[in-house]
Amino acid sequence: MELKYTKGYKYQTDEINRFKVDLSNINRLDLPMLCNPIRFISYDYNINKFIIDAGYAWDGPSGPTKDDKTNMRASFEHDVLYQLMRLKILPRRFRKVADKQFNETAKEDGMNWFRRRYYLFFLNKGAGFAANPKNRKKVYTVGH
Repeated sequence: MELKYTKGYKYQTDEINRFKVDLSNINRLDLPMLCNPIRFISYDYNINKFIIDAGYAWDGPSGPTKDDKTNMRASFEHDVLYQLMRLKILPRRFRKVADKQFNETAKEDGMNWFRRRYYLFFLNKGAGFAANPKNRKKVYTVGH
């Protein structure tokens, strides 16, 4: 038997999560995969929300920062959206929407304006690689 796995995750959800993102600038016909759930992620057009199943793993906030209550939910939503871009389910032009989502969620969760600006600056300057399909997580295989 083989075991397939990926590396690089720090956190895992313990229950189903839902969050809303503005998809108004994306043609619904361009997103057929969102109608069919992929592993852990689906989109419900009836309630206009992403639905993330329990067990979804993400790497938490990036950069020289402390993982805390003001950035955990924002990093979770941001990682979901960037993963969908890496999988070519969302177009890469959606990065600005994903980054704006991070900022809005962090604000809701109490992050101060200076720290939010810091995050947005670095997301804008250096996070493009994370949305690139060439940077999908490597799948490792052990056993036979």
